[in-house]
Amino acid sequence: MGSWGYAPMSNDTSEDIRDEFETKLKYRKDFDAAIKEILTDNKDILDDKDDASNLWLALADRQWQYGFKNDKIKTKVKEICQNGIGQNLWKEEGSKEYLKRMNALEKFYNKISIPKKIPKLVIRKAIFKKGDCLSLKLDNGYYACALVLDEDNSDIEYGDNFIVLLQSFTQNKPTLDLFYNTPYLVHTLSEHNKGEIVMSEYDAIGFKKFKTQIEKIGNINITSTNFRRPKLCSYSEWNLLITEAQNEFKEEYIIL
Repeated sequence: MGSWGYAPMSNDTSEDIRDEFETKLKYRKDFDAAIKEILTDNKDILDDKDDASNLWLALADRQWQYGFKNDKIKTKVKEICQNGIGQNLWKEEGSKEYLKRMNALEKFYNKISIPKKIPKLVIRKAIFKKGDCLSLKLDNGYYACALVLDEDNSDIEYGDNFIVLLQSFTQNKPTLDLFYNTPYLVHTLSEHNKGEIVMSEYDAIGFKKFKTQIEKIGNINITSTNFRRPKLCSYSEWNLLITEAQNEFKEEYIIL
C-alpha cells in the first residue's frame, strides 16, 4: 500500500479502486454489480485489514459522488472513520500521525452525506468511415488530401480514425481519382521522424472546430491487402492534421 498523505484517497489502492469502479459504473450503469465485481476481483486486498479499509473508503467516495446508497459500505466506512478500523499502520507511525489520519477520516465521513449524480456515458463514434476521402482547406488557399485508413469504435466514448496525408495539393477541392494512386506524404522537416509517413490517430473530440476545413468528398474501397494498421501510433488533435499538411507543403506536390 503506497500512501502519500493523510486523506482517505491519498494512496495507491484507493486511487485504483476509484478508477476501476468508475469504469464499471459507466458501462454497466449498475451500482451493485460494479461493487460485486470489485469485491470479487480484489480479494487479496480484502484479506489485508489495513489495505481493505482503503478499498471501502474508495467505494464510499464513489457512492457519495454518484448518489447511490449501500448499507454495507456505509457500515464499513463508519467503523473505519469513527473506530479506527484498519488504521494500524498509522498507529505505528506514532500518536501524532495517527491523530492526523483520524481527523482526515472524520472530515471525509462528514463530507459523504451529500450525494452527487451518476456520470453519463458519452458515446462518441469515429467521425469518418474507413475509406473516406478528405479535403483539407489550408491557410495558403490550397487543398490537401487525407485518406481515412481505418475507424475504431472499440472504446465507445472515444471512437477514433486512423488518417494518412497524401502527396498532393490542389488549387481547387481535390477530385476522388487522386486518392487511388497518390503516394503517402512523408515527413521531411524533423530529424526524429524524417522519411516516415505522415499519419496519426484522431479521436472524435475537438472535430467541430475544424469541420469547415475538413470535408469528406467521397469514399474508396480499402482492403486488408493494401493496408495494415500499425501496432503503435500517436494520437493527434485535429488541428495537427491541417498543420502537418501545411508544414510539408511543397510546390512539386501540386496537382494542376
